[in-house]
Amino acid sequence: MKLHRRRVLHLIAIAAASPAMPRIARAQAYPARPIRLVIPFPPGGAFDTVGRPLADKMKLLLGTVVVENIGGGGSSIGAAAVARALPDGYTILLGGTQTHVNETLLKSRPLYDPIKDLDPVAGVAANVLCMRVLAVTSPTRLSAAPELPTAAELGFPGMTVRGSIGLLAPARTPGAVIEQIAQATRKAIAEPVFQQMLSDAGIEATLDSNPEKFRQSLAADVALWAPVVKALGLKID
Repeated sequence: MKLHRRRVLHLIAIAAASPAMPRIARAQAYPARPIRLVIPFPPGGAFDTVGRPLADKMKLLLGTVVVENIGGGGSSIGAAAVARALPDGYTILLGGTQTHVNETLLKSRPLYDPIKDLDPVAGVAANVLCMRVLAVTSPTRLSAAPELPTAAELGFPGMTVRGSIGLLAPARTPGAVIEQIAQATRKAIAEPVFQQMLSDAGIEATLDSNPEKFRQSLAADVALWAPVVKALGLKID
């Protein structure tokens, strides 16, 4: 029985393509290589306290996560490096309130636009206690230090300020990749051991965060500080 020439060519093409298809699928799977987590401050400090243990936890969920400290410029240099990276999920930033407020409000010559150039992934932590304090400026008492009253409880109801630390990716990173990193982040933060480690360091974990929640939190932080910076004429460059 003879096969039509076109049919034969079609069968040959299918046979040739079939072995390659699994390889293509594997090449497109995320993550296929180590992920770079940039901390935009020198080693030590709150960002390292959060970022390095988080990277260790996420290795179990995403594979190798390499931490790289890129300090300088009040977080500008490291954050700008992430903003300019390929939006493929292999370079992410541990940023938050400080990086957004610094670049949006306090720089005369910003190196990047944190709103346009970075996509929020998930919040990780908030209030940080690093010294002897009389009160906290969060809306409620911290689980890490429940004995400390809030500023509102001491008679300063308008003194409510929260800061956040979380993960951000270069703008235009695929939504599926961002959600995969966000899910891994939530799983890592959900571990009681991880939460306790942060609490022991005076840091409160952010639970059940997602890209939109983190985006709204950062926008609220910038809106909170904008009139203060304008009124005082503050600039750090």
